[in-house]
Amino acid sequence: MIPYILNISNISIKTKANESINASLKNYIQNNSLRSEDFYFLNYNNIGNEKVNSLSVNTILINDLCSQIAVDISKKLNNMDKEEIEIPLGTLSGIKLFSGLGPKYRATVHPMGNATVDYESSFISLGVNQINFQIWLRVEIEIQIINPSIQHSNVFVERKVPLVNTVINSDVPFALYQ
Repeated sequence: MIPYILNISNISIKTKANESINASLKNYIQNNSLRSEDFYFLNYNNIGNEKVNSLSVNTILINDLCSQIAVDISKKLNNMDKEEIEIPLGTLSGIKLFSGLGPKYRATVHPMGNATVDYESSFISLGVNQINFQIWLRVEIEIQIINPSIQHSNVFVERKVPLVNTVINSDVPFALYQ
């Protein structure tokens, strides 16, 4: 009976954690009117600003995003109301024939959580003159489900949320002409 209750609690809490991630990111991005291009800078050569010379990540913006999102998600998780889960006793019996039948057993869970957010980036060569540049947030959430009548359980949620996924074109490298 207890593993089934914990399993249902875990699914419910993971759903709420993902909703918190989505809402926090959406609010931050909308409130700051951000686009993918705001998270990096293309640096051009001095000759007519025609060729991309290098690329820089906007670490100040991304670090602010990470810290604000982590705080917001943690607040959302810790301000969640306790949740009451109702499970038919027939389901808890483990007999498939009785699944969904009978009076409901009520279990109350109190979620408490903590979020950490960091970013990662990558450059992937797509050929001689193209690079796929990506930045994503790595959101990790640990939630402890506390239920006085059963037992404690830890739930871990990890998500990778893309911020930038772009292809950068440049000229064929000079060394190929020699």
